[in-house]
Amino acid sequence: MLGKKAVPVAAEQARILAGTEIHGSINSQGVLEINGRVEGAITHRGRLLIGRTALCLSDIRAEVLEVAGEVRGSVQVEARLEILATGRIYGTVACGRLVVREGGILNADVQIAEAQAAARPAPRPPLAVPLGAADPEGVPAAPEGNAAPVPESSGGIVIPFDGSPPLRAAARAMGQAPAAAVPAREPGPPAEAPVHEGLTG
Repeated sequence: MLGKKAVPVAAEQARILAGTEIHGSINSQGVLEINGRVEGAITHRGRLLIGRTALCLSDIRAEVLEVAGEVRGSVQVEARLEILATGRIYGTVACGRLVVREGGILNADVQIAEAQAAARPAPRPPLAVPLGAADPEGVPAAPEGNAAPVPESSGGIVIPFDGSPPLRAAARAMGQAPAAAVPAREPGPPAEAPVHEGLTG
């Protein structure tokens, strides 16, 4: 067991074995794997791995952190924090990216970097369509009444369309889409005048 003082770890890859206890801060870089018990701050530049048998009662600052053991304290990760299936974190977490595998436990106040939150697409606002204008799919609005829609080049003339041949030809000439034809009502026989028989005297 080491006393409470800073333990520099300068190797490119180092490992703290299970059964080892460190009481004090750790400053390291490269790749560091912790499988023992640490009570003290950990500052790491590089990839930090907390093994299954590890218990860290620590405030941790690292670039990349993978947790398969238990961490209690404040965790700040510049890039990626991954909690594996056997990993547990209790305390506070601030990171650029967070991944929690199935079975992992995260019981902490979590803050994700603003850059990642800003990368999420914003919801699209509803499209306002003026009354009588074409909808977003390009389908023209239905004309009012029984009038066929008229292109702007026609000068704004509206021809009521009742299905008769002269109006159908005029609608084609003006480029209008004719509305549904309404058959003309045939005239019936004239109504007979009622006959009143005169009174006999």
